[in-house]
Amino acid sequence: MAGVSTGPVSPTVLCERIGLNWQAAVWLHEKGWLSFDPQAVPDLSSSQEAELRFLGILVSAGCGEPMLSIMLRDLEKPYAYRIDLMYFAWEDRTWRVMPDETEHRRRMARWIDELEESASLDSLESIRTQVEKAIREVHSWGVY
Repeated sequence: MAGVSTGPVSPTVLCERIGLNWQAAVWLHEKGWLSFDPQAVPDLSSSQEAELRFLGILVSAGCGEPMLSIMLRDLEKPYAYRIDLMYFAWEDRTWRVMPDETEHRRRMARWIDELEESASLDSLESIRTQVEKAIREVHSWGVY
C-alpha cells in the first residue's frame, strides 16, 4: 500500500517523513482536528497513522485552519483517510475517490469515441503516436 508504513512508527518519525513540523502535529490535536494526542502515543496504530498522515500532509502543504475547515467539512472524524486514494475537487469543494483502471479505460474509450464523432483526426493521430511509442518502450524492457 502506497503511503502506509509496514510496521509501528512513532508520531515524530511519521512527522519527519511527511515534512510536518512537530508543533503543527500538536496543534492539530489542540484544535480538535487530530483525535489523539501525538505527544502521548509512542507508536501509532494503523488508523492513527492514517489520520496523522492525512491531516499532516494537508498542513505541510500549506493548509491553515480556514482551509482545513473547508476541506474537512464533509468528512467524518477521525480523519483516517488514505490521501493517496482520493483527491479534493476544487470546483465543488468535495473529496472524491481516485478512479480505478476500469474507470480510466471507460473514460479513454468515451474520449476516443467523441474524437471520432467530431472527426478530430489530429488528436487521434497524436494519441496513436503516443501509444505506439509507449508500446515500443515497454517491449524494449524485455518483460513481455
